[in-house]
Amino acid sequence: MKFSFGNSFNLKRNSALDILLGAHQPDQKVLEALSQTDNLSVREAFSTRGVLQNLSGVHLVILGDLLPISDVSEEVLHSALDKSGIPVVTQDNFVIDPAEWLGRARLTSAKQVSFLPARQINLVNWSGGVGKTTLAMAVCKCFVRNTGLPAALLELSMGGSALHARISPDLPEFFTIATHKAEPALWNGVSLYPMDGRTIDVL
Repeated sequence: MKFSFGNSFNLKRNSALDILLGAHQPDQKVLEALSQTDNLSVREAFSTRGVLQNLSGVHLVILGDLLPISDVSEEVLHSALDKSGIPVVTQDNFVIDPAEWLGRARLTSAKQVSFLPARQINLVNWSGGVGKTTLAMAVCKCFVRNTGLPAALLELSMGGSALHARISPDLPEFFTIATHKAEPALWNGVSLYPMDGRTIDVL
């Protein structure tokens, strides 16, 4: 079996089954079982973010202990796995009966789940006057609801803060958050970073 320690390693080209092995320390018994199966491709991930980024097109996820990444918590990962419809099994349970889980992988609908990268930035433009803050709030709220992933809204306003005006004047502002004096407020699962013209001048 040939290993390639990038985002994935292939056991066989043009494979029918795509397996994601997410583990900081892959179990040798799992690797041996996979190596004995023809028509199979195995991707490898060591962290929560790595698993999330490699879900697209996968038929089965085999999970072990993962390196935690701050922007992709265990809760976020498990929420994404639940929504994906992809069969998930621990390394220990896979070793007990590999044939059963590979059978499930073949039977799964294998939805072509398309996950966003761990970081995506949407620039709406300068805040002020024509509804861009309202649009940005709606986009973030919809993103969190549909994906279960975390989102942040950073305001860039030439004048006063529209977030302060629309939500609460008591929201911690960007400079206070950036200097670790406060945590960002949450609104519908979205972390808010209000910034007015004065803060922009300071930065």
